[in-house]
Amino acid sequence: MIKTDFLENPGPSTKYIVSKYTGKLVDAIFHDLNEYALKVHLKEKTLCQLYSLIVCVEGGIKPHVERILKNIIYKNILDEEPNIAARTYKVAEILGLYVDTDFLVPMMISHLTDSESKSVPRYVSSCLTAFSAVMTHTSVNFGA
Repeated sequence: MIKTDFLENPGPSTKYIVSKYTGKLVDAIFHDLNEYALKVHLKEKTLCQLYSLIVCVEGGIKPHVERILKNIIYKNILDEEPNIAARTYKVAEILGLYVDTDFLVPMMISHLTDSESKSVPRYVSSCLTAFSAVMTHTSVNFGA
């Protein structure tokens, strides 16, 4: 069992409640991140909420991964604020832990050629940084 960044592993009742409302919680997180674009401490707290949500639902976050990558990870992983960039990197790491690599890697590669996603400044750098974060806890062994 992995020790999460700032959160004890949630109990079964917490996981059940959070998984029941995952879609609404993800939508609220997207809304809050857009709302708090200029307020660094609120943006960081919202990223912490996303991290906690992923820890609670584990693989249940899979239907939302593409939106999370495009709207949060790629836009914030190279943020000027070090706390925002570090927290976004942690979110990407935890995605790599709970979502299958066979699902994530092809999606991330397709984002490199997606014209819609290229509107993000420093897009290729963001994608590669996110890719390295996702591979941190992957279950696939690329060595020997």
